Amino acid sequence: MSIGARERSRFRVGIVLIALALVVASAVVSSASVAAVSQPGAAGGDDPRSATLTPTRDESAGNETSIAGTVTDAETGEPISNASVTVIGDSQTDETTTDSEGAFELAGLPGDRDYAVTVEKRGYEPTTETTTVPAGETATVDVSLAGVGSIAVAVTDAHFDEPIESATVEATGARGTYSGVRVSDGTYRIENVPSRGDYELRVHATGYVEDRRTVSPSTGEGRVESIALRGDAVLEVVVETEDGELIENATVSITRDEAAFDAASTTDDAGTLAVTVPGTGESYTVAASAPAFEASSVATGAVESEETATVTVALPAPLPISISKFATATIVAVMALTVVAGSLLARTSRSES
Repeated sequence: MSIGARERSRFRVGIVLIALALVVASAVVSSASVAAVSQPGAAGGDDPRSATLTPTRDESAGNETSIAGTVTDAETGEPISNASVTVIGDSQTDETTTDSEGAFELAGLPGDRDYAVTVEKRGYEPTTETTTVPAGETATVDVSLAGVGSIAVAVTDAHFDEPIESATVEATGARGTYSGVRVSDGTYRIENVPSRGDYELRVHATGYVEDRRTVSPSTGEGRVESIALRGDAVLEVVVETEDGELIENATVSITRDEAAFDAASTTDDAGTLAVTVPGTGESYTVAASAPAFEASSVATGAVESEETATVTVALPAPLPISISKFATATIVAVMALTVVAGSLLARTSRSES
């Protein structure tokens, strides 16, 4: 073998040895990396200091809390939309508004602390609720708001001008219907009404025609709505003589207990007059009078709601007066006055002459 051949052979052997050395070194490095991963305190291991230094997103979320609830009207129970909700905890303040269903929610709040939840809406009394929410939980805070307005109504009988103590008084608005309570004879109050907006006031009682009108609530005492209800029953009064002849232009009055009222018009050419009265199941006394006749009255039976009752009042003719006695007395009186007057005139003439 020549020198050149030997050198080339040695070169090839060197290349092979170098390759083997690189393979062995790579294997050693790989083993060292595996051993390092299995040691306590390595990245991804169980060292608690590593978890503290690099918290996960889920662990942070577990410390947060939420507050949710609904806001409703204290009287009607209807949801209140666009109410302002303010949540204050320590130095942190969060705000939101209620949706169309009166619901609200504030999420992502620090847990394990006290919160004051204040709810406000124009026309209502503000309300504050306090709650404590553990970390990772949701607190439910449902709030009812009472309106700051009121409506006062005085209800009377339009015929007898007496208070009605059995009326139903209601006001209907955007948040529902609010009911009134009788506070004195014929006076009713509707409380806790939202002070914004108009309401349809509805007043009715058995035996009367219902009254409806638009009103606005007031704060404090305010003014009193005066409502006079008319009866829903009718007395058809027929006035005639004892012989059955109809009497035109007769006047009629109606009495209930000790109260009375006169009909607004007189009987027509058929001797008839329709008079509206409360159909409350009570009886009435119907009195009629006409020129040249003595007045007379009759009692009705119980008159119920929406009933039409016919009542006939017969008027007796006036008592006859003795014309002869009256004429005699008149003549005697005139003659006496004539004699006295003549005597006075004679004396006056003699004294002048």
